[in-house]
Amino acid sequence: MTPRLLPPAVPATTMRVYEPLEAFAIADRPALEVLALREGADRRAEEAERTASWRGVLAGRDAVVPGPDGADATVQTGWTTAATGAGDDPGAVHPDGPHPDGGRADRARGAGRPPAFLATRVLRAGGVVLVCPVGADDTPGPGSVRPPRRLVRAWALPEAWLTLVRPEDGERAGGGGRYVVPMSTARSRAARALRTLRLGVGETELTAEVEIMARWLETFHPRAWVEVDAGPVVRLTGGEDGAEDVQMGLECLASGDPTGAAAAYHRLTTRQRLLDDLSRSS
Repeated sequence: MTPRLLPPAVPATTMRVYEPLEAFAIADRPALEVLALREGADRRAEEAERTASWRGVLAGRDAVVPGPDGADATVQTGWTTAATGAGDDPGAVHPDGPHPDGGRADRARGAGRPPAFLATRVLRAGGVVLVCPVGADDTPGPGSVRPPRRLVRAWALPEAWLTLVRPEDGERAGGGGRYVVPMSTARSRAARALRTLRLGVGETELTAEVEIMARWLETFHPRAWVEVDAGPVVRLTGGEDGAEDVQMGLECLASGDPTGAAAAYHRLTTRQRLLDDLSRSS
């Protein structure tokens, strides 16, 4: 059989949520573990994201396209020292709660075996991830549907998403425009950014985007992790993703420095205009 080729990659920023196993119905958890070991799980997830990036191109630059959930969704079920810090015991109590895998991943490493369910894409984030099956949904209510765990923006560095990240989050994820943040931290940063924007500039488009994102984050398990992956885009901007400019702009607004905030905003818009020009010429 001829292998199916992935669609060509479109530079896109992706925001992913990795939930702990306990976020799902108990009856679904064994199936999650089986699917995690299925050959090609990561490839199917990558293909789904590439397809979503193309839908984003067709929908326009400002469109936020949900990556199709189901067989390509991901679930975090363990920890590595990359996530908790050197010397931490993945089987012990994590600051955000007990480790759902009970230290299985750590014991597997000690036995010379790779930890089960590790996806290369998330290993540097410290997440042991599983693939969620179609229909795995423990949200209360008849006919309810879980929100997408993956959002894609083509040819963009979304300022709203970058309000969630700090340089240390990039170090945890290995850099290169990729950040991972505990859900509790992401929620508090989103709330702080929303307050700052409302007080500093009022009800702007960015304010609305941050509010929508903050509500989206509230729909997930409190011990989930959020990944903002701008890697495919920052290769086109000289390695600059704008996260520091977003943070500086918010700090300037909070301290009553409109000149500094305007300078940060100018750098952000200049970077986005470069991406717009590249998208039109591609």
